[in-house]
Parts: sequence; structure tokens; C-alpha cells
Amino acid sequence: RFAVFYNGTDQRPEVEELRLSTAFENLMDEPEIELVCKVYNINQGKNVDLLEHCKVLKEYMFFVDKVRYYVKELGGVQEMLQEAIERAIDDCIKNHILEDFLKARREEVAKVVQLDYTWERREELIRKEEYEEGLEDGTCKGMNTVFDILQKLKQGATLKELVDQGFDEEVVKRAQMLVK
Repeated sequence: RFAVFYNGTDQRPEVEELRLSTAFENLMDEPEIELVCKVYNINQGKNVDLLEHCKVLKEYMFFVDKVRYYVKELGGVQEMLQEAIERAIDDCIKNHILEDFLKARREEVAKVVQLDYTWERREELIRKEEYEEGLEDGTCKGMNTVFDILQKLKQGATLKELVDQGFDEEVVKRAQMLVK
């Protein structure tokens, strides 16, 4: 079995399946190789039973939630990230959450979390910038485009018809996988 634990900030279902074949350049109905991955959302309020049965995972999410809380409390400013991480580590140690691990690896944990937050924020800014560029040059019409494609596919539109209407072929192919 192959599993991923999701703790990002996007709204995701409690459990979902991802398939390697959706990333293939040439999508096909029956790929010769496939990897199915279960993704478990471990954010607050999700997969409560799983977290109750795995103490380390539950404590890890406590730590992540503390970092998020302090980042928000300090105004969400990137410069205050180190302070937020330090406060979260102190809280966890005080509450005996991952206590031994955090005491032994405090500096390493702080660096990894800071890198992760910095990377996530960087990716967020890049996506926003690319989206805005797409809106400016007309290559992206926002989420309405995806919804339009899905609606047209449900009404029986073909790949060729949608491409002829100006929709991106790769976006249509991926939408077709969702409709199946």
C-alpha cells in the first residue's frame, strides 16, 4: 500500500485516491502501469480515528497547528516565521508533545519548518503570478474554464469539439478523467 498524509492549507476531502496515470503526457483508459495512492487529510477535524490510533501523527499535527496559529497571531508576516516556530516548539515541549524529539532536534525542526513554509509561500506566489499573467494574455479564463469544460463534457462534447472551441487540450483531457 502507498499512502500520503496531507496537511496543507487547501480544502481537501478526508480521503482521496490519486493515480499516477493522470500525470502521463498521453492519457489512456487502461494504462499499462498504474500507482494508486490513498491521500489522508490529517488537518483538524479530518480522519479523527486515524489520528487517535497514531499518537506521533496526532502530535505532529498539534505542532503544525501551533505553528499556523502563531504565524497568524504574529500577523502572517514572513519575517516573524522563526518566532512562530520557536513558540510552537516551546508549547509542544511544555505540553509533552513530541517532547523528546523536539528537545533533541529543535534547531533542525525549526530549519525544516521554515524551509517548508518559505517553499509553500513561494509556490503560492508563483501560481498567483502565473494565473494573473494568463488572465492578462487571455490564455486562462480562471476556474470558470474548468467548470465550463466539465459541463460541456457531461453534455456529450468531445475532445475535438472543445479544443476547436479554444479550450486547452491538456486541461480537457484531465477533465475527461474526472467525468469518467
